[in-house]
Amino acid sequence: MEYTKGKWEVYQTDVKPDRWMVCAGDTGKRGIAKTVLDNVIPPAEKQANANLIASAPDLYEALKGILPELKEYANEVGDCDHSVGICFCGLFNKLGNIEQALAKADGGK
Repeated sequence: MEYTKGKWEVYQTDVKPDRWMVCAGDTGKRGIAKTVLDNVIPPAEKQANANLIASAPDLYEALKGILPELKEYANEVGDCDHSVGICFCGLFNKLGNIEQALAKADGGK
């Protein structure tokens, strides 16, 4: 997957103080996203949205990096045996969630 490399950071715009920008690169001049300028979303929520967007590359790379190890672990533990209280359903579901999130980031559904 190709996305804008470099550290993504959040900046509050000078012109509109309730608007936030996500920029990449050392200079902070490569604009990635802006929060919407409206009166519906509170300013704190706009900043939180911008923070989440800025963390996307780090989250993507972290999940992509850990997924093979988690899948290997899941294969080693095998199937659940609910009759004796051994259950890995939560782990298996979370692995599916990670795969879906990465697929979505890669342009899938």
